[in-house]
Amino acid sequence: MPVEPLCSPMPTARLQNGLVVGNFSSPHPFEFDDGTPLGACEEDRVRLGSVQPKEVLVTRISRANKVPYKVVMLEPHLGSETLKMMLDDTDFEKGVDIVIVSLMLLEAIKSFRRQVGSPDLWAKCHSIRRPERGAKVICSDRFCV
Repeated sequence: MPVEPLCSPMPTARLQNGLVVGNFSSPHPFEFDDGTPLGACEEDRVRLGSVQPKEVLVTRISRANKVPYKVVMLEPHLGSETLKMMLDDTDFEKGVDIVIVSLMLLEAIKSFRRQVGSPDLWAKCHSIRRPERGAKVICSDRFCV
């Protein structure tokens, strides 16, 4: 009996250099510097693939005027639904070379990998790299880890 997918499929694109890239959960489309477009994810995938960071409130004192202020530090947290989506997502196994994830999700994955080991599928997760600050396109041959 076929397994019902958790959400809509991951948008993918084959870049001119041959890499197959997937959009894990971004609601925004991407355009690579080689002109290749990568579609946005559908709402159900965006919702399931989002990281819900834990907020930690820290009080600091300004050095110049000794005035207290509060800073919200975001600790990325890989929720059980996001983790299940990643582990059950057959798109990871369908010839996708790079899976684009948000920087917050990438940090959560790194933290989780340190705790439980490093399955191969997470090695595909990278964040985008722009050729220069303010560029609208993203690099087709450089990704962040």
